[in-house]
Amino acid sequence: MRTDTMPEIKANGKKYVMPKPKIKLWRSIIRFMEEKENGGKTSDEVFDGMLDLVVLAFNNPEVTRDFIEENLSLDDLVDIFNHLGNLVMNIAEFKAGLLPNQETPAKI
Repeated sequence: MRTDTMPEIKANGKKYVMPKPKIKLWRSIIRFMEEKENGGKTSDEVFDGMLDLVVLAFNNPEVTRDFIEENLSLDDLVDIFNHLGNLVMNIAEFKAGLLPNQETPAKI
């Protein structure tokens, strides 16, 4: 999946494109990754969490867990999930780089 475009799902003759990520999504991904890394989730819970995050990311009432399970292959789901995580992390890193450097004195 390309990294310069938003993830999309094509199904039933329609195309669903993920909108620009919101803060709620970023926070949910961070929480999911921390819980996963700490071993606090079973494999089934990890899979369900991936589905929930993709549903949250697409923010479309037509894109539900059932819709994803019926229309995406496992490879497609993993590609979208990985793209989503990378996209949100890249945005956060870019925005953090725009914050003023506390060590640099202000110009008068």
